[in-house]
Amino acid sequence: MEAIVLFSHGSLLCGVGETLKIHAERLSNRNLAPIIEIGFLNYSEPSFLQAVTACAERGATRITVLPYFLAPGYFVNTALPKSVNEAKLQYPELEFVTAEPIGYNQALASAIVESAARARPKEFWYEDRDRALQSCRMLESCPLYPPSGCPKLISSSPLNGERQVDARSNSLEDAALLALVHGSPTASANDQFFEILEEIKASALFAHVQQGFLECNEPSIPAAIDLCAATGVKKILVVPYFLHTGKHVVKDLPTLLSEGSLRHPDVEFFMGDFLGRSSIITDILAKRMIST
Repeated sequence: MEAIVLFSHGSLLCGVGETLKIHAERLSNRNLAPIIEIGFLNYSEPSFLQAVTACAERGATRITVLPYFLAPGYFVNTALPKSVNEAKLQYPELEFVTAEPIGYNQALASAIVESAARARPKEFWYEDRDRALQSCRMLESCPLYPPSGCPKLISSSPLNGERQVDARSNSLEDAALLALVHGSPTASANDQFFEILEEIKASALFAHVQQGFLECNEPSIPAAIDLCAATGVKKILVVPYFLHTGKHVVKDLPTLLSEGSLRHPDVEFFMGDFLGRSSIITDILAKRMIST
């Protein structure tokens, strides 16, 4: 019996697995396999081995591992094969096949543009943080856990996602698109990201297209904000090129954007959903599965 395990890194942030669960449900609705589980390398649960165990207990004989990663870096090339080999030792009767990660796909450009078109002002930037609080496990290791105690116990703010969202789409032609990515010490790991941005630039949908890196690479996010503002645009549409609601999405990026808005008070800042929330990611995962 065929099974799929969606494999991802995981995060100390509570509730980070919700996005992956949504993709698993969408794939299940497409009847790609009778068994679909999710498994994480670190921090989040279930672990990859627990996901394999669940598949075996449900009668799986062959497992396709779908890497939920944007690029074939360390976690795909090193950590994943190690996890698969450990699972093979425990379940030698199972056949394992590993699909390609999300990687490059032309549809990712559409996902970025859609996120930018629906980007929202500052009062919505902490929506994912508030969602994380709803899944709080009161773990001191959580990046939202302050010295004063679990934020779920001291927060009285409502979940922003329950607000009525303005359905109006942002105009793009007079705005700068700022795509935010984590960055990598391996320069080539960013090549596919740059290729996608080049396609967006060629479309001429935006007045300016700019990337900004959280770590490892240049320009940094503050420098990228300044570069966008220097072009004279009055609106910056920000898209987080991230797959999960980890610490970077719920805390680091909103903080950096808030600081940028203070430096450039004459510029409007809007931020869209992180890339992993797009249904286009589900489409790409399905294609990776079918082509394996």
